[in-house]
Amino acid sequence: MLQHKKGSQDTPPTPAPFAEKAGPNITPPIGTSPVDYLGLLLDDGLWAFLVERTNAYARRKLGSMQLQRRSLYRNWRDVTVEEMKGMVSVILNMGIVQMTNLKDYWSTDDTCNFSFFR
Repeated sequence: MLQHKKGSQDTPPTPAPFAEKAGPNITPPIGTSPVDYLGLLLDDGLWAFLVERTNAYARRKLGSMQLQRRSLYRNWRDVTVEEMKGMVSVILNMGIVQMTNLKDYWSTDDTCNFSFFR
């Protein structure tokens, strides 16, 4: 067990000075859309990587499964970059527009009709 010496005090470490410029290093032109800003974080290389890994995972999983004759998985086809972007946009919007039930996002009922999700 550590003993505390009488009269000794803990001293906090001295932080190193932060010398870098904070904030974005690229400033898009005025009038740039929010999607263009998102493109600074999620570039074409990242989208291609997500699509490639998703498709590789699906091939591996489906290759190891015994599919029933009428399984929906038999209709699997590789996803595209545009489909991946669409899925990510749905997920991000589901974080903004919160429904009590997952099926409500696709509902046509007047109380929770968000055509974006459909």
